[in-house]
Amino acid sequence: MNRCRHFFTGLFIVIACLFMLNPQPAMAEGQGGEGQGLNEPGGIFNAAQNFIDTATHYIIGRNVRVRDTAEVRDDNVSGEFQFGEPVQIVAEMGNFYQVKVISNEIIRELPRRFVHKDFVGSWEQVENKMKPTSSYMIELNRMADKIFAISFNINPQGSTPVQKPKTKEEQIQEIRYFQNKIPGIRTYIAGSGMGKETIDKMLEALKLEEELLNIQMKRLDDPMQGEASAGVFEMLYRTLRILNAEYL
Repeated sequence: MNRCRHFFTGLFIVIACLFMLNPQPAMAEGQGGEGQGLNEPGGIFNAAQNFIDTATHYIIGRNVRVRDTAEVRDDNVSGEFQFGEPVQIVAEMGNFYQVKVISNEIIRELPRRFVHKDFVGSWEQVENKMKPTSSYMIELNRMADKIFAISFNINPQGSTPVQKPKTKEEQIQEIRYFQNKIPGIRTYIAGSGMGKETIDKMLEALKLEEELLNIQMKRLDDPMQGEASAGVFEMLYRTLRILNAEYL
């Protein structure tokens, strides 16, 4: 049983890390929104408000490269930042900031992470660069981040020391909290006024997130449910990658 847990923990780490990588050749240093809709009534999960107390800056470009060192080289790129992603500046080194990504400290807490200064700014700058669909994609991405974090909380052997392992009761409370957010987000997207095809695609991603939350609840009593969740994680990752390319 322990060997199975270790296997799926490792699989979750790989999938979660892939979530911030971009294998496409179009990856650029930076190109180039959430203001509207996020304060609707009904307790909808609000990405900006949720991180406002800890985030000091945000990624204001699209397809912005994550670098391992504070310089532009072909061999120091480790992935991409998402548009609107909250960060904290740790240090300033020439034209680069060393940053801490705070949207998911368990998965994304790496020792060294650099981004060019041109692509770090205020939330107002994020809002000014938003597409009409950006706020809805940020909502879906934030929920996905939380679900990835829950996976690590369930099996503390896969988490980093930045967060104390939670009790089963705390994990149940956390999962239920986000399960209760799903209906509000669904209403938020369905009533957005976007085209039907766009709404259907986003609701498909939300359905995968809901399914993962249900699986995480089952895993508390049956760790082998991780086998079921591995495929859903991959489907969610691929779905969000496609949606982000067009709508974020």
